[in-house]
Amino acid sequence: MSINWDLYNKRLNLHGSTQRDRLTKEFKIAKESKASSNPSCKTVKVNGIDKQVFIVAKSDKTKFSISPVNSSDTLQMGDKIFWKNADWLITELSLDDDVYVSGTIQQCNYTLPFQLNTSDIIQEPCIISDNQTTVGQDQNKIITVPDTLKHILIQYNSNTVQLQKGKRIFIDKQVENPSVYEVTKIDRITHMVGEHGLLELTCEEGQVTEKDRSDLLIADYVSVLPTPPVSDLCEITYSGFPEIKVGTSKTFTAVFKDESGNVLTDVMPIWNVIVPNGYESYVSFSEDGMKLIVTVASEFDLIGQTITIKLSNVDNPDGITLDVKVVSLF
Repeated sequence: MSINWDLYNKRLNLHGSTQRDRLTKEFKIAKESKASSNPSCKTVKVNGIDKQVFIVAKSDKTKFSISPVNSSDTLQMGDKIFWKNADWLITELSLDDDVYVSGTIQQCNYTLPFQLNTSDIIQEPCIISDNQTTVGQDQNKIITVPDTLKHILIQYNSNTVQLQKGKRIFIDKQVENPSVYEVTKIDRITHMVGEHGLLELTCEEGQVTEKDRSDLLIADYVSVLPTPPVSDLCEITYSGFPEIKVGTSKTFTAVFKDESGNVLTDVMPIWNVIVPNGYESYVSFSEDGMKLIVTVASEFDLIGQTITIKLSNVDNPDGITLDVKVVSLF
């Protein structure tokens, strides 16, 4: 009986061309198939997406090792992990990922609120640590004096990349006089692996100012941009100055805009012309679409008088007004 060497080699190389490759593949298959019975297998959110991972305690009780169950999943330095109703960050990543990917997660102890030149408030989970300085000895005892610095490890992303030196932030609970800090240094290298990782911010304690909202823990608060008054969304256009000569006519045009400044063409104008008492018979007007034509008779006593034109519409009953002065023909 002859041996089918092609079939033999095909089966032999099914999980790799070398013994090392085959052992690695078999380990990955066994890890995935037995994951559900492993007490270290947890379902967590990695950057907001549900994933199955192995989580094992480390000697440092504030940190855990983490590894994806599925060999096709990966981890990146700085990934946000949500587990046990808390936020964690991947602070270390093993460079040896031939067999499996592994890293270290550390629980976040603060959520940093801040703004980026808009009224939107951004919330970023982060790790805060104090900085202490040893300044000398007193009777063989080291004197450790805490200074006013704090360090922040925070995920590098589209929001945090916009943080700059000089940025003021609150690092405190919502108390009567919370502490505010200024970013004095940004390390964008030490905790990065390629385009993924953590920023390390060094912050020095500062003073609260009138621009701060201590109740929101937002320094240099940017308020919600006010909606422009409805009266600002319509205007009256005309040629020259807001005046009309006796014995002539002048055309005024209504312009309506939306909040973005786009001209609206489907709004019906409502005009109201107010003439000084006693001169009503000398002033007439007519409407033509968006236009108002005002005609003043040749009555010299009208010179110096003011005609008030009001423009409004159904959605904007207050509208706007324009005072038009009657002037001499010459």
